[in-house]
Amino acid sequence: MSADMGEDVFGRLFLGDPPATDPYPLYEQLRALGPLVPVGSHTWLTTSYGLSSRVLRDQRFHNDVDRAGRARGGADWRERPALRTLAGMLLMANPPRHTALREVLVEHFRPRSVARLRAKIETRVTALCDALAARGESDFITAFAEVLPRWVVSEFIGIPMADRVAFREQTLAFNAVFERRVDFHSLAGADAAAEEIERYVLGLVDNARHHARGDLISTLVAASDAGRLPLEEVVRLVFQVYNASFQTVLGLLGNGLIALLDHPQQLAVVRSNPTLMEQCVAEMLRYDPPVQSTGRYAVTALELAGARVAKGDLVVTVLAAANRDPDRYPRAHMFEPSRPQQPSLAFGYGAHYCVGAALANLQGTAAFRGLLRLDIEPRGPAVLHPGANMRSRASVPIKIRRRVMS
Repeated sequence: MSADMGEDVFGRLFLGDPPATDPYPLYEQLRALGPLVPVGSHTWLTTSYGLSSRVLRDQRFHNDVDRAGRARGGADWRERPALRTLAGMLLMANPPRHTALREVLVEHFRPRSVARLRAKIETRVTALCDALAARGESDFITAFAEVLPRWVVSEFIGIPMADRVAFREQTLAFNAVFERRVDFHSLAGADAAAEEIERYVLGLVDNARHHARGDLISTLVAASDAGRLPLEEVVRLVFQVYNASFQTVLGLLGNGLIALLDHPQQLAVVRSNPTLMEQCVAEMLRYDPPVQSTGRYAVTALELAGARVAKGDLVVTVLAAANRDPDRYPRAHMFEPSRPQQPSLAFGYGAHYCVGAALANLQGTAAFRGLLRLDIEPRGPAVLHPGANMRSRASVPIKIRRRVMS
């Protein structure tokens, strides 16, 4: 019975068209079925924090690019440019390749390096908030939530101003491959985007060889020229950093603003106590994270939560459900920015913990410090992006009534 129920709920969550607008009641249905839920042949779900974090750090689970590719594109998946790109990305890598690639990135993402961007980000936030106030009515996503992370990550990587909007459009098209259900039309769009992204990044690499500027592309090109990094890895790393940074912060800003607007008492608490802002951003990520789930394949047969998981089985860790595990978070379904900090799984866990988490948190904190100086109210219903696994808003119509803080 539980297997049939789990498979039905899993389908409604990740395979339906359109996906569930509010997945959280469905996650609770899964949680009620037990810590490890079978959802079809050789596929399991985890919804608790403890079991999900265990799978993500357990070396008996890894990424399987062939299985992931087949699930999205069939036996001939390697003929699809988007799926080849996905297979080559850092997020799909296993040690020792993952370790080597991550080491190249880490130096550029150290907290001290990221902190140097704080003043520039705060200046950009102030300008965007001033523009919102002057406009009065706008769409928060197109006027702010897309603009800030696009600017920050483009500056960080080294993408020229004139190319930034087009690169963002290609990224959004490519991201269809991160869903657990990919239709032919979406995959064709992702393929075209992947080919264009590769051509463009190769051009940036060539330019960086002649005009090093201290940005990420220059760092990666230097590593490639020194023999530490193959050229194809440079292209994939550049795109992954852009994609993860842009998509995560886009989701954080849109989902976070909705959480505040839906909880005016909590908004007032944070506004009256700005020292809570970092906790508030952490709570936004816990409460409604931009990435809802991630999967790992069993390298060997093993026992997990009393069940026998076969070699090759897929275990999907539902991060968004784990983030509302009542055994870890009291009043887990409440949005409480002042709750004592308990790290969530919004940025993953273990070896694949998001290398850009500090940069995302810096943007979120700066953004909401600026936004809470404005009296913002909804001007109409928000619209979700069509994806189920990548959760963000496509539109959030707002009205600025007045400034409430200098």
